[in-house]
Amino acid sequence: SDDNYNDSVTSEEDVVNYFEKKYDEVNNNSWNDVKDKAKEYFIDIVDFIFYDKEIKGYTFSELSDNTKIKVIALALKIDSKIEEYIPGYKKSISSKGNKIYTDVKDRLVSSYLDLSVKICSNNEEGCNKAKDIFSDIKDNCKIGWSFIKKLASDGGNKLKDWYEIYSGKR
Repeated sequence: SDDNYNDSVTSEEDVVNYFEKKYDEVNNNSWNDVKDKAKEYFIDIVDFIFYDKEIKGYTFSELSDNTKIKVIALALKIDSKIEEYIPGYKKSISSKGNKIYTDVKDRLVSSYLDLSVKICSNNEEGCNKAKDIFSDIKDNCKIGWSFIKKLASDGGNKLKDWYEIYSGKR
């Protein structure tokens, strides 16, 4: 039956669970126990999102938008956790080739908001979820409105669309 077939095939949720476990590990243990792994996990998730790394048989671009925003949210939360203990740590991550990690938070937040705007244009349930997740990230990762405005300074319409996600308003 189809059910058995699905057991052997990974689902997008497996990708989310993979990164959720890593975030929980970083979040729920003493910093000394996880500090070496934390940066590794951050690089892992960023390479997945921006540099075509494959996880559980998926690349980021193959995921649905609803799954993409969950992964981006976890990347931001892992980043924020490390920043608590090692402010500015991304400067110390040696770049392999042309990978850039220093501006990753900006890129993650922009991607999150762009994807959310797209989801909100055609999926009310997904849209509400995107807003809920963002309100959690906003508090968790100290993302203020001034940060968003700075990110959007290149596109005027973006700001209005992003504000709806940011504020949870419609």
